[in-house]
Amino acid sequence: MLKLRLTILMIVLSFFIGCKKETTVPGFSGEVDYNLLLIVIDTMRADRIGAYGFEKGGTPNIDRLAGDGVMFKNCYASAPLTLPSHCTLFTGRHPFAHNVRNNGNYYLNEKEITLAEIMKEQGCLTYAVISSFVLHSRFGLDQGFGFYDDSLDIKKIIHDTKTEIKADRVYTGFKNRFDKNFDKRFFAWVHFYDPHKPYDPPDNYKMRFPGDPYQGEVAFVDFHIGKIVADLEAKKILDKTLIIIVGDHGEAFGEHKEFGHGIFCYEESLKVPLIFYNPGILGKGKVITRPVSLVDFLPTVLHLFGIKKPGVVQGKSFADLLSGIEAEKGQATIYFESMQGKEKMNFAPLTGLLVDNYKYISLPEPELYDLINDPLEKINLFKGENSLAKKMDRLLREYMISHSTTTFSTKRKLTGEDEKKLQSLGYISPVSAKSKQVIDPKKGINIVNKMNDIGMLMKEKKYVEAEKMLKELIAKHPDFCSVRFYTELINLYAAMKDVKQRRKTLIEAIMRFPEETNFKMNLAVIYFKSDDMANSEKWCLKLLKQDHSYTPAYIILGRIKGLNALPDQAVSYYEKALSIEPLNVLLQFEYIEFLALREKRSRMIEVIDSVLKNETLSKEVGNFKIKTRVAVLLSQVGEWDRAVAVFREIIAEQKADAHVWNELGMCYSRKGDFKDAFNAFNRSLALDNNNAQTCSNMGNLLMTLFARTRDKRYLVKTKDFFIKATRINPRFAEAYTGLGAAYRFSGEKEKAIKSWQEAIRIKPGFINAYLALSTFYLETGQKQNALKYLNRCKELFYSKLKEEGRRRLDQLLQQAK
Repeated sequence: MLKLRLTILMIVLSFFIGCKKETTVPGFSGEVDYNLLLIVIDTMRADRIGAYGFEKGGTPNIDRLAGDGVMFKNCYASAPLTLPSHCTLFTGRHPFAHNVRNNGNYYLNEKEITLAEIMKEQGCLTYAVISSFVLHSRFGLDQGFGFYDDSLDIKKIIHDTKTEIKADRVYTGFKNRFDKNFDKRFFAWVHFYDPHKPYDPPDNYKMRFPGDPYQGEVAFVDFHIGKIVADLEAKKILDKTLIIIVGDHGEAFGEHKEFGHGIFCYEESLKVPLIFYNPGILGKGKVITRPVSLVDFLPTVLHLFGIKKPGVVQGKSFADLLSGIEAEKGQATIYFESMQGKEKMNFAPLTGLLVDNYKYISLPEPELYDLINDPLEKINLFKGENSLAKKMDRLLREYMISHSTTTFSTKRKLTGEDEKKLQSLGYISPVSAKSKQVIDPKKGINIVNKMNDIGMLMKEKKYVEAEKMLKELIAKHPDFCSVRFYTELINLYAAMKDVKQRRKTLIEAIMRFPEETNFKMNLAVIYFKSDDMANSEKWCLKLLKQDHSYTPAYIILGRIKGLNALPDQAVSYYEKALSIEPLNVLLQFEYIEFLALREKRSRMIEVIDSVLKNETLSKEVGNFKIKTRVAVLLSQVGEWDRAVAVFREIIAEQKADAHVWNELGMCYSRKGDFKDAFNAFNRSLALDNNNAQTCSNMGNLLMTLFARTRDKRYLVKTKDFFIKATRINPRFAEAYTGLGAAYRFSGEKEKAIKSWQEAIRIKPGFINAYLALSTFYLETGQKQNALKYLNRCKELFYSKLKEEGRRRLDQLLQQAK
């Protein structure tokens, strides 16, 4: 025991004094311009990789990099949460210093200095491909990246914490950028999110890992890491690239009753893989057992590249471990924390320290573990080694105070002000925790698991059972109130379509937890869908006052202003949303369609161009639907040649279905290339002979040819196609309107009138049917009938018509009178 205390004393002294012998370490500075490739695997437990001892890992590519590189056996995340951990990784600062303590409601301050900013200053091309909304650029990690691909799911307009993309999409995003820039010195960050819940690997990986979908996702990521390495080899730049593979945090599978991550800081949640690969510089086959922390990652990378670290960096380089000279000398002092239990469940905040293989966790019921003799953390030594625990608690407090500012301070006695600051940083002493009766997460985890069960019942649409279980939970814990509790309650009412109760619960949740932006957004959406635009706008504005980068609020405000005929304000909100999410394809489409209504053609084309430049459109599975939409918009604004070029790309990719050929036919029709239009419509019908839209469009084309040539053979075929369209879809108003015109020109007046009347009956808001019928009545001298439909037309459409349309309607009314 004396020896252990002396050891801790020496660590404390070395920590505060900071003296260390200089060693010769490998380096990536000099004549060769080395690249840096950082691959982060989200939710990656170290012990689920083959190289770390997992026999069924299915990770041959990571294993190869580990075997031919340097593998750190004991690397620790600073927090078991994605955004805080990444912020520490990129700044070399603790969560309580950069002040990103959880996902969602935090963002990295623009004054923080990131690895990307530093590498960019060194002349590197910097780009990133991220796979989860949690790391979206709005949260600040895009600082320093010349290109930050957070396009995510391009089929969604509003993203949330559940939005992610799979490893194949991530790889596509990387390769699109890499192939164009491999000959330039680069720093690239590739982020894989697959091992995160919900575990859903591709079917072949489910079959390879039956009953273990998490491992299937790990193997799927490994496959794409192999493809990335192969790309480097193919371009002959693997030797001049430092590859680093690291996890941001781990994942629990019930070892301490937790399933997932975020509540506890046990080994399964904090221990992550860390591999440095470049055999030419670092050598191969090295295994480092000394514990290291992700806070030390940035200074280590800068050390290797010969770059001076900024003064605000708190981590210390462990590059000397890569030299092999001092590979196993000295011990690290590693800080960790988790604030999710505090912020989402009202549990006690969790902070802790790892020193000399002893791990101390500060909670109302403190924990102390000897990781050498108890690696699974089953035996809490707090009571048996109370003296040691108190010393480590003291060290933890001193560590947090000394690192809470941008510069290090020397050891000193803690003052009353320090104690207040510690509380603000998240530290809570065991004594004060008990006096405040704060819930220890070890007791609260049962509530969390009950909440998880309730969420699963809702997912299975067992709403009655979910409601019953939730009420039982409330009855058992009447004083328990948390963000998570309200979230599940709101989700339940949403699933049950109880809008009134959902709205009432949201207002109560906002009053209790005003910092939670999601509650305000949910309420704004409810009011919007209920046509209560004033309240929807009010809550959107409140939300933006709290978080000026909350894109969904700008989108809702844009829609509100558009509906209220305030186009300039709507444009302003849409533009703001796009400035935050420039790669959001569906947001761009919504904006383009809004501009089309306002006849802002030049701006429309600018936005369409930005969609076409989106690299993820080039190869993503299913993107032909989005390309088709782009081509249709180009066709509608008269950019026919460009539209045809996009359609031809889709055809070349062998993804053209009946809809694509139909839209291409429409484009040719607008352009006046009637022969090409006829062929395109025929191709559409060959793929789907019962396509009502194509039949109607073919009828319109033949009608145009009849009008030009007066060849009655066209007129006969015109009627046939319109009749076929109405039989396929009896509620196709446009087809009835076209059929009415065909009957009119063939002299079948009564059939023409009935067709137009049927179109109006089916679609009372279809102006073309009103105009066709009223014009026919005028031409046949039936002015009273004409006036009836023209008055109705003016009542319904006058305010929506363009100036030219209003003049035409006024002229027709004058004729009828």
